[in-house]
Amino acid sequence: MKTDAGKCLSAAFFPFIIFLFPCLHILHPNLFVKLIEFLNYVEDSTDEAAKEIKSERVKRIHNQVCKVKLNEEIGVKYMQAWEEKYYEREEGKEEGRLMTLVNQVCRKLTKGMNAVDIADMLEEEEGVIQDICNAAKQYAPDYDVESITDALLGNADLRI
Repeated sequence: MKTDAGKCLSAAFFPFIIFLFPCLHILHPNLFVKLIEFLNYVEDSTDEAAKEIKSERVKRIHNQVCKVKLNEEIGVKYMQAWEEKYYEREEGKEEGRLMTLVNQVCRKLTKGMNAVDIADMLEEEEGVIQDICNAAKQYAPDYDVESITDALLGNADLRI
């Protein structure tokens, strides 16, 4: 990733590195150079960038990265892990949307509103709101939103 000035990202962070490691560039200039070289490699881990690296340690890291990239089994595992993470995030988003809706419905129920009026006010399907109201009855008058949401998520017959 390049900055607007065309400098590499690690060069853009150079002042911060000096700030974080105030004596590193003075006491261990070679280590400091290796750190900058490693940050450049992390930023651009291509074969072309690796050819310019002087550090044997970073070259070994690059060789390991290449082996991992070529290993089909690891690639499949990576894609499966990515897919699982994606679906978990989607489920989390859906659960969050449902919890928000349950919270809104419960606040309306505490004000004495019925499912038809709540559905109209929230612009949601009446059947969905009725399912939430039915589940919420068990938790009245306190309406534990998290418990209601969990109950709704565990019910496969819902219209949500």
